[in-house]
Formats: sequence, C-alpha cells, structure tokens
Amino acid sequence: EELDVAMVYDEPSGAPLNTAFIAVFGGTSDTYYRYVRETPTSVDLDMITNMHSQSLPLTAFYDGATHLRYLRPSHVWENWFCGSEVGEDSLECTILLKNWFNVSNHGFMTEVVRDPIKGRSLHAAEDIPKGAFILGDDTHMSLDIDAHQWEGLNDFIEQFPDAKMYKDLRDFYIAYGFENEVQGLSGWSVSIASNNTFTNHACTVEDQKVAAFPFSTDPEVQDEVLYSFSIVFNRHPKLSMATGALRDIKKGEEIMLDYSDFRTYMDPEFEGFLNDICKTGVGLVNATDGGSTGLCVNNETC
Repeated sequence: EELDVAMVYDEPSGAPLNTAFIAVFGGTSDTYYRYVRETPTSVDLDMITNMHSQSLPLTAFYDGATHLRYLRPSHVWENWFCGSEVGEDSLECTILLKNWFNVSNHGFMTEVVRDPIKGRSLHAAEDIPKGAFILGDDTHMSLDIDAHQWEGLNDFIEQFPDAKMYKDLRDFYIAYGFENEVQGLSGWSVSIASNNTFTNHACTVEDQKVAAFPFSTDPEVQDEVLYSFSIVFNRHPKLSMATGALRDIKKGEEIMLDYSDFRTYMDPEFEGFLNDICKTGVGLVNATDGGSTGLCVNNETC
C-alpha cells in the first residue's frame, strides 16, 4: 500500500506570516517527483510555463535558486523530531544517527574477487561485526538521476535510438543501480567508485549478509522505519543507501544482498530476472568483459 509522504520546510521570508510548513504528497506521485528535483531551473521552468508571463521572479517568497533548501530542512527540525513524541522512539533517531556518527561502525575492509560465472564478487577482507556499515563511502560515491530526468532520458533514447552513449548511460543505471525513492529523492542511483557495486544477489536468507537500514530482514522491524514522515531522511536521504551487516561476517565470506530491494515496486519481469540469476548465476554484466549481457536491459520495467 502506498503511503502519503510528508516533508517539512522553512520560508523565513514569509514572516510575519507562517514560516514553517509541512507539505504532504499523495505517495510518490508526480507532484512529489516534481518537488524533490534538485535542479532549481526545472522548477523555474514549470512556473514560467504555467503562469502568466512576467519580467520579474514569479513568486514573492519562493526562491528557486535555493530550491535545495526546501528539500533539506535545518538541524532545528531534526532536533524537534528526535526530541518529540513524533520521532523520539524512531529507529532513525535511536539507532541510525547514533551508529552513523560512531567511527567504530565504519572502515571495515572488503575485496573484489573475480568469478567465472558472476564476473565479480564482494568479500570481507576482515571480520565485520553485526550492525557495522559496509563501505559507507557509497552514500556519496554515486550518481543520481531523478524521476523526471529518467523519463526524459528514456524519451530521448526512443526518439534517437542510434544515440548509443545515451542508451549505454541508461543501461549502466539498470545494470548497476537501483530505484531510490525515499524522502527527498526519486528516480535511480548508481555507484560510481565503490566496491559495493560488485555485491551480488542473495538467493536465500542464509546468503544475505547485508541490507539497507534498518539492517534487518524482519518485516515488522522494517515497517518501524518512518519513511512516510522522517526529518532524519529529509536531511540525510543518502543514508537510505547505507548498507549494514545483518550478522557477524567472517573474513573471506562473500557479501550478498537481496536485489528485490532495488525496486520500489516489484514487477513480474524483474522478479523473473532474479529467479534466473538464482538458477544460472548470470546477472546483467558479462563475466568476461564487464559489458551488458542484454538481459532485461532493454525492458524499462526491469
């Protein structure tokens, strides 16, 4: 079931009128996708297109050049959230922030190993304790493309199918990336310089060594995360990309995760693709040269 999404923002220039607001969106709707765009000119162009022609900025308070400020509320909001009955018992406030800023939960080494079928696989280069973050750098060593940019890229490829490098860009996101639609983000993200990108799919619960926060495979625990209204994820949306150890991982063990978490909504094509991985061990990347195998890549739903 799709839940409404609520985000907060400040508008100091609105004083003496209200300056603090909570915006509620009907789930991950087009309105939400438009709001979370991080390029201010996209919002400007929406207003230019849909409002009467003017020679000055179109709004009295909205400052398009700093739209990102509307997406990342101040620390005051986070203090309120974690100190109030709304979020004081949330996993984001009681576990995520405390663990993220604790250096003892970071810095564990991994290594990438060549595999004749999988291509590459990620292994622990030292013992990693349960709850530790796996390659926290992945939260910033990534490229993001929002939902509207993703739609535009696919439309462009359809219009110019011989523009190979644009198709390669899309295929790169599909082969190595994941949908990322937590609060403040939309579209897709892909690692560009992190060993995490070589983490293979876990076909069983026993194989799964890591997961995104709350680092649990228990649905009841996962449901405790307040994705629909979380100031923590408003301020730190990239923490949704952080993976942590589900249990103690021994040196040399392969690190795997469940690829079903790579899609906001599971579809039959992607589910079938995951089943094929478990039968053959072959994914989207050729084990020999690192190129695309062509499986699912041309299917946007995959």
